[in-house]
Amino acid sequence: MGSSSPSIGDAVGDALYDWTDIGKGWEELKKNPEEFAEYVLSYLEQTGSAPINRDATKKVIVQAVQKSAKVLDKMIPSVESLKHLKATSHAVSGAVDDPFVVLRNAGIDIEPELEEFRQFLAEISGKKTEPEKGR
Repeated sequence: MGSSSPSIGDAVGDALYDWTDIGKGWEELKKNPEEFAEYVLSYLEQTGSAPINRDATKKVIVQAVQKSAKVLDKMIPSVESLKHLKATSHAVSGAVDDPFVVLRNAGIDIEPELEEFRQFLAEISGKKTEPEKGR
């Protein structure tokens, strides 16, 4: 994006709130990341806290949705997957030392997708990273 802004988190949160308020959910977000990116961009433009490159920012938001979808879809492959839902809930609760162990024990391996997402975040922030070697 060229620059960062603390308002991006607020814009994403507000856009997610609006998205769900109009009755759209995760499946629609995955199918229409460009539409969701427009929601985020409209909030960023409303605040005017930092000049943005609209096209570059939209591209980054779309990529972030797509990459995070890979992680989330592995964590809970279907609403009916109670085993995965319980494991994911426990892993993100903050009550465990290593959430990856909880997920792996439930048959969920998200480490490759998380590494891809971590590399993406490093790329857009301008930081070079080395892939993590196993956990």
